[in-house]
Amino acid sequence: MDTSSPSISSPNDLIQSLSTPETKVEDGEFMQVEPLCIQPFISQPQSSGNERRQGLGDDDRQRRKRNRKRKNIQETLIEKYIDMRRDETDRYINAIKMNQVVEKKYTIGECVTVFNVVCDLFSSEDIVKATTLFKDKDNREFFLCLKEDRRVAWLRLMFSNMD
Repeated sequence: MDTSSPSISSPNDLIQSLSTPETKVEDGEFMQVEPLCIQPFISQPQSSGNERRQGLGDDDRQRRKRNRKRKNIQETLIEKYIDMRRDETDRYINAIKMNQVVEKKYTIGECVTVFNVVCDLFSSEDIVKATTLFKDKDNREFFLCLKEDRRVAWLRLMFSNMD
């Protein structure tokens, strides 16, 4: 009778059994212990940058394309806005130019020059009144805007009102 005593395993045996799984093969006279057949690690061939981009790139390319489109749309909108503001400014400037009344300067010198043409019709006292009359800008404007034949009548009316 074969009585075998129970064996006590050492801690190293336990660690070794966990780290390297084994299979037992019995061959007639002896037992052979072989480690489990593990498939050898076959490394994948390194892919080039282009291949990696193709694998990952579909999503990335679409995202980049959307970003480019977004940037192009933003740039286009900004350019359109700038053009619109430029056109608006040009229209505003043109409107101001069209509505702007060129203010004529009715100078005392212009009035005296025109008055000298008709001064023979007036007395020296009226000539002094004319100098007082031409100090006011509105009076100068009236005088220069009137036709020549009406200027004399207007001056006589103004001189009579000054008395």
